[in-house]
Amino acid sequence: MLDREKLLLHSSTGRKFSLLMKKENKEVRPTDVDGRCYGICTYEQMMYVIVDANSVFTLDFDLNIEKLNSNSYKKFESNCCIRDRLYCTHSIDNSVVCYSKEGEKLWSFNDEIRFPFGIDIDTNGYVYVVCNGSNSIITLSQDGTK
Repeated sequence: MLDREKLLLHSSTGRKFSLLMKKENKEVRPTDVDGRCYGICTYEQMMYVIVDANSVFTLDFDLNIEKLNSNSYKKFESNCCIRDRLYCTHSIDNSVVCYSKEGEKLWSFNDEIRFPFGIDIDTNGYVYVVCNGSNSIITLSQDGTK
């Protein structure tokens, strides 16, 4: 949800995202991307659309593309979220990787991670990883240590 009137949606099967005006129940500004959408995050009045072609689109709230970071990230295989950094789970190698917004790998963590399914960050910067393989939630600090 962007605000009380707008939602940003991505297609679970396709290669597009769009803005939904809730009052009018109308889809506006559908945008095609070159790859499957893996997630959408908002941070500091910007939106980030994660696409499996190793890309992160940075958009304003009118869906104007402000920036595209590509090819510097490891291929996204699961969930990602953004705060001041990009945090991604990678289900194939059972890890969490933290990148700068420019795509530089800052740290990774794979101890005790088994089939990561979800990830989120709290206001203090702690990273929470949901692991299906161990039915647990692992908490990491901002620097990737437990």
